[in-house]
Amino acid sequence: MITLTGDAALQDKLNRLSTVMRTKLLEKLGNAVVGFSKQRIDAQIDLSNSAFKARKSKSKKKMLRGLKARLRALSVTDNSAVIGFNYYKTAQIAAAQQFGQTTTFTAAQNKQAGSINAVMATRRQAKTLLDLGYRVGKRKPTMNEIMTKYTISKAGFLIHKLREAQGITTKSSWDIVIPARSFLGVTDNDKQALQQMIIDAINQEISQ
Repeated sequence: MITLTGDAALQDKLNRLSTVMRTKLLEKLGNAVVGFSKQRIDAQIDLSNSAFKARKSKSKKKMLRGLKARLRALSVTDNSAVIGFNYYKTAQIAAAQQFGQTTTFTAAQNKQAGSINAVMATRRQAKTLLDLGYRVGKRKPTMNEIMTKYTISKAGFLIHKLREAQGITTKSSWDIVIPARSFLGVTDNDKQALQQMIIDAINQEISQ
């Protein structure tokens, strides 16, 4: 939740705006927050203005691009604007990136071959699967296909089974660590911009 504080007189003027005007203003503010967050993804910086923590792989592709495309204002009323993602799985992935996440998997868990964790398979897992000769029928899938269709849990299960079949010793448990890369929210500068938008909207209403 984003909270903006100001003087009582300004708050009183805001409360006197019509329901329609307040809804339009909240929509504008919500879209602004979406814009600020997308700009951070473009710049690959977090809310503290620090660079996103790098991937373990050497890929130079920008991170969180898929989340940027799906981030939007979900609903707007005269007193709130909800920012987020339409799909639950996307929201889970976004939360893992926003706050960071460490998940410990065991061989016993991965025997379930399921979606214990909604975070999608990593590039490292995809490469490992292909290096182990993984096939879908007789077809060799692409790394992108694995990373977009398989969860970390399912990819881990498949890796474990392939290694087991090839006599390769596997760990009994392992950690998957996703570092925090906060992108959704507002900085102090963003808050100042939002406050100015509120003042401008109130002044425009008064002048009409």
